[in-house]
Amino acid sequence: MTLQRGPRRAVGAAQVELGLIGDGIATSDFVAKLEAAPSLAKGEREVAKKAEVKEVSFAARAGDNLQKAGAAGLATVGAYQGYAATVQSGVDQIKATRDSIKGIVGDGVQATLSAWVVDHWQGLLLAGGCATAFILGGSLLSSAVRAYRSGRLVA
Repeated sequence: MTLQRGPRRAVGAAQVELGLIGDGIATSDFVAKLEAAPSLAKGEREVAKKAEVKEVSFAARAGDNLQKAGAAGLATVGAYQGYAATVQSGVDQIKATRDSIKGIVGDGVQATLSAWVVDHWQGLLLAGGCATAFILGGSLLSSAVRAYRSGRLVA
């Protein structure tokens, strides 16, 4: 039986889930295993929780681990020389002075902010990287859950 590209991928994914070689060819062995496999109750996927999806999806587990690593990194950055408080202080300082900077011609405020950034660039870089990992991990996990719920993620 010859299948189009999309259905062939779906058959291949189902074969892998059933422990067969995922070649996308619907053999009689595949059909027999498919018919014998327990099916999901209608609606079960639509309400799957993150924990359930992480049990069957590598992408969901990877996203969760990346999110946890980002959160741990942010906590570490916060503990490391008080960078989290420093970053927050800098953000508050920038917010408080951003409108003033537009109207100031002199170098005073800009020099102060520039000096602060130069003094704290390492903490800003670490915090930015960890925040990025946290956000990307969460997005990956959420995407895997949505794909599983819609039936696009087989396993």
